[in-house]
Amino acid sequence: MSLTPSTAGYATAIAQQQAALTLVAHTGAQQHDPHERGRLAATVLKLLEDADDVIARDRDAARACIARASALLRDDIHPEHAPAELLQGGLAPWQISRVKAHVEARLDATLRMRDLAAISRLSTGHFCRSFTRSFGVAPFAYVAGRRLARAQELMLTTEDPLSQIALACGLCDQSHLTRLFRRHLGTSPNAWRRSHQGGPAASSHPLPTPNPAKPAPSLQMRACV
Repeated sequence: MSLTPSTAGYATAIAQQQAALTLVAHTGAQQHDPHERGRLAATVLKLLEDADDVIARDRDAARACIARASALLRDDIHPEHAPAELLQGGLAPWQISRVKAHVEARLDATLRMRDLAAISRLSTGHFCRSFTRSFGVAPFAYVAGRRLARAQELMLTTEDPLSQIALACGLCDQSHLTRLFRRHLGTSPNAWRRSHQGGPAASSHPLPTPNPAKPAPSLQMRACV
């Protein structure tokens, strides 16, 4: 099954953004590094330019680009997905940056624990312990939360069917998305979408944070389980 144009346009914008983030991550740059801030500014500018290019023919794709630019700026001011400080026994800042960039760039595909461990230059067991120490949740739960957050963003910024959104978030099908929504948010994707759609301004509101602290045995980093 292929993705619709609006989802495909969103995926292109994500790929461009993650290419910039990966460059930053592999240098071990920190939030205050002027070079990283320059790359962030360039990425946000590119997203806004893309939105301007497509707004006349694809409003969903334009809204997705704008929403992503807003999310990047919010994360720069108030990072939500990284620990506030280095914890003893946790991951180093450069490892956190690499793992985050890898996960975000591959949410539409299978994420393997061994790959995350490899880019962190740790054994799988050591990586799992250090990741949990730094983030407060296991890697499986973190990835599930990011998949859900991506799905929520697409649900508010595009009109794509849930089956397409599930694929774009690395899930097997719509029923898989529904199970994750019910487990972590206590409602169905359709009900959540209806309750949060409020026109163009809806994408500017922060999304409810999925609760990743209750991973079920079937919640694997491999999307189809």
